[in-house]
Amino acid sequence: MQEYRGYITDIKADSSNDRLIGKVLGTRALIKASGKTFPEVRQNLTEAIDEYIEICQQENLEPDKSYSGEICLQTLPDIHRAVEIVASLSGKSVSHWLEDLVVCTLETNHQDILGSRFSNRWLRYLNQFRLLFS
Repeated sequence: MQEYRGYITDIKADSSNDRLIGKVLGTRALIKASGKTFPEVRQNLTEAIDEYIEICQQENLEPDKSYSGEICLQTLPDIHRAVEIVASLSGKSVSHWLEDLVVCTLETNHQDILGSRFSNRWLRYLNQFRLLFS
């Protein structure tokens, strides 16, 4: 994965035609590129992103790249109740508690995406969590 102009890209092998396929993640627009080598695909992706931004400017459209920060979550009532209780015991709103949980999970399992920018926050949170349930 790589970032270019705020867009996250991913490259995968397509064994059916011996090519690499790259695409931009997290946009409604389909921004893709291909090539035989990783440098070629990366270059093609940067050109595709630049072209996408240029087309949006020509059409007076806002390029699709940032998220609203809102995630809709539906769950079972018992889970909802448990989350509400744990969040309250943590002194947090449900939204803040869930955000902390998501960041912790991302950092634990996907450090390649987040880097280390949330590390100190999560160490404090995990220590609080352990105290509540020990």
